[in-house]
Amino acid sequence: MKNRVTIELAKENDLEYLPDVERSAARKFIEYLKLNEGNFSKTLDQNILKQSLSNKSLWVARNNADIIGFLASRTFDKFIHIDELSVSFEFQGMGIGRKFLDVLNEKAADDGIQELTLTTDKLIPWNFPYYQRLGFSEVDMEECPHFLKEILTRDKNANPVPENRVAMTKKL
Repeated sequence: MKNRVTIELAKENDLEYLPDVERSAARKFIEYLKLNEGNFSKTLDQNILKQSLSNKSLWVARNNADIIGFLASRTFDKFIHIDELSVSFEFQGMGIGRKFLDVLNEKAADDGIQELTLTTDKLIPWNFPYYQRLGFSEVDMEECPHFLKEILTRDKNANPVPENRVAMTKKL
């Protein structure tokens, strides 16, 4: 049963549930791209999750007590990078991603952050346009800050269709 969804800072014991949420979120990509689940079996590095947790940059969405989504981010100088925004398959399309980004925008304002960054797949019809509607713009690799170049390169190397992977930024 889908009840009121709440967004809150993650706790240490939440970490074990996040890979399952990420794999559930990937179902939409697997179906759209007609890939096998092996292409999306790798989840966000636990070290990044732990770093996000310790910096109070990891949030979870709960439906009752169940974790149904998360946003992991890291700060690089005057940038906050979104490492992962995942919402469980059955809860997608309910505005939970936007709620996460509202919370992140609030944190950015409190911390004096000037820009948000992320990487995404340009040709997935619900990802790239979604971020554009929220004020993000594509950035060429040459124009990316050093940390974002490294992340984009890593993401391209891990992606089944590397040329579709792009960086996006949103000035605050």
